[in-house]
Amino acid sequence: MSHLKKGLPFKGKGGLAWTRGSVRRRIAEIESGQQLIVKAMEQLAREFQAEFRPPWPVHPVVQRVGGGRVYVRWRLPGVNGQQPYVELTSETGEAVLADLSQRVQMAYHRYWREGIELNLNHALLLAEEMRLRQFLAELTAWPSASGSDNL
Repeated sequence: MSHLKKGLPFKGKGGLAWTRGSVRRRIAEIESGQQLIVKAMEQLAREFQAEFRPPWPVHPVVQRVGGGRVYVRWRLPGVNGQQPYVELTSETGEAVLADLSQRVQMAYHRYWREGIELNLNHALLLAEEMRLRQFLAELTAWPSASGSDNL
């Protein structure tokens, strides 16, 4: 267990290094970071639309789902609301890309790579935020800590 303590937010003999205030500040930092990532996701979709004109065989969109989750996803053409999502690494995605020139495939790959990096960063921040909110709730629920912000 002692080898694990090096990466935990504790100091000394059991004293918490994170106060409620520091947890709240970190949550605010995370929320700000998430907003920047969502803006980058939206910018990625706009840049794709500026580089490639419709009709697209597949195109990136920003999908917002419950619980604060946001993703760059790829959509096939179709009527609004009836455009299925596709993974570019799936059989369908690879078939779509195979019909494109090598130069266009490389550009799609660049957008795909940026999208999955943004998705990962957003997911990591969301997971940290959710865990910190749970941690904060647990700190607040501790009976002897109700009057102190030092926990």
